Amino acid sequence: MQSTLAMPAATEFLPLVPELVLVGAAFALLMLDLFLSEKQRVLTHALAIASLLLVGVLIIAGVGGQGTVLSGMFVRDNMADVLKVGVCLVSAIALVYTWPYLRERGLYKGEVAVLIDGHISISVGVRLGTVLLARAEPVNLSRKLGVYRVVISRADNGTHIANLSATVYRTGKPLQIV
Repeated sequence: MQSTLAMPAATEFLPLVPELVLVGAAFALLMLDLFLSEKQRVLTHALAIASLLLVGVLIIAGVGGQGTVLSGMFVRDNMADVLKVGVCLVSAIALVYTWPYLRERGLYKGEVAVLIDGHISISVGVRLGTVLLARAEPVNLSRKLGVYRVVISRADNGTHIANLSATVYRTGKPLQIV
């Protein structure tokens, strides 16, 4: 007996609308940033903040509705909405505060790299408000490729939370900062 999987209707994905808007905005910002001069780069930063706030408003407005999507792998309910709005708001506030800090200290620089492959493994969940510490280190750097590992842990007791590993193509071009 052979079973077939039915193609889900587009309306079944409506609870994903805020996340899809955020992903689309992130992609658009990455593309826009490629064409901006150093002095225009603040535009990317401002649009990133606006995108986070827009997604927060979409969630508060209930755009897409609540429900379960992707065979139960994605659940949108009141608690998920509260947490997402919190994350969007905290991220936007963090971007507001980091811009002058990074510019004053010359830390908002780097090398343009294109992600080839990335994996994240989350081993423990955390509560909203938990302070996390992320430590990034290059594992292997060649002229054109770089492999990086990021270990995320709780700042208070060092409990391991997640690992991120990324392979990037190193363009050799410096990031241009306003």
